[in-house]
Amino acid sequence: MKQSTIALALLPLLFTPVTKARTPEMPVLEKRAAQGDITAPGGARRLTGDQTAALRDSLSDKPAKNIILLIGDGMGDSEITAARNYAEGAGGFFKGIDALPLTGQYTHYALNKKTGKPDYVTDSAASATAWSTGVKTYNGALGVDIHEKDHPTILEMAKAAGLATGNVSTAELQDATPAALVAHVTSRKCYGPSATSEKCPGNALEKGGKGSITEQLLNARADVTLGGGAKTFAETATAGEWQGKHCVNRHRRVVISW
Repeated sequence: MKQSTIALALLPLLFTPVTKARTPEMPVLEKRAAQGDITAPGGARRLTGDQTAALRDSLSDKPAKNIILLIGDGMGDSEITAARNYAEGAGGFFKGIDALPLTGQYTHYALNKKTGKPDYVTDSAASATAWSTGVKTYNGALGVDIHEKDHPTILEMAKAAGLATGNVSTAELQDATPAALVAHVTSRKCYGPSATSEKCPGNALEKGGKGSITEQLLNARADVTLGGGAKTFAETATAGEWQGKHCVNRHRRVVISW
């Protein structure tokens, strides 16, 4: 994904105000800016007081009606901080992301495929596999562990539970981040039948594999799928039920590409 596209896609996450129900006892969460003279003791604090009650009230025994997971690809704390410093100043705040009542982190390393030890710089494929399946893997892998074993994704589990699902991206649908929800391949480069036969033949349909990312995406059948990658959908299937036909002809109503 181009950096300019990333920036445009992430702007709403930074500036869109977050609204939530608040009881009279709950402290204000929305304005997390420096609270006064930043040279004075406590002047740079971003919270008005003890947040225990607010966090407790944010928990609910009721199931969520809908869950929308927004992934800012390449959007780490350093990028958010740089944007905040530029747009609002170091003591300022974003009405969107800074107002979220709960935040957290998880370890962000991949695994070495041969040794199983940490590979300290992850890529989009390994990191997306981690959040979509709960399993760490090697850089370049999608939906499989270091032993190339498949693991179910949150989208697949949601569909199995009878829930409506969607997969929407500003990038190509075969790109690592959206592909991690629908595909299980040993290399993120396995976009379509041609690339899969050449770069990861063990995943190819003609070799008994599950097929390319595009073919698996069509089989996964999220209820809504929006994104780029039309060129790969125009490829011809080389094996399976749809051999000799364009991938896009398999499920025309499933995918809208540009």
